[in-house]
Amino acid sequence: MASPEKALCDKLVFTRNLNIASPRVLRELLFDDLRLDEESITRFDPKVIEACIMPGMKEKMLRALLELVNSMKGDLKKNGRR
Repeated sequence: MASPEKALCDKLVFTRNLNIASPRVLRELLFDDLRLDEESITRFDPKVIEACIMPGMKEKMLRALLELVNSMKGDLKKNGRR
């Protein structure tokens, strides 16, 4: 069974005509369209997302996802929650 991180990466990579151009649009896709819980994203393992990144396979979008996850984890630590 795939991890949540791998499942999301696969969803982004294999969804036809999906090309996320900005962090704002990525957030809208994840939290409004796919209805992911923001707290669940903070539990994602960035190493799994890094392992999914391959040249030519929507690399830019997966790097944006990785950046979002790391940013949300950083915000969580900065606010004193784990």
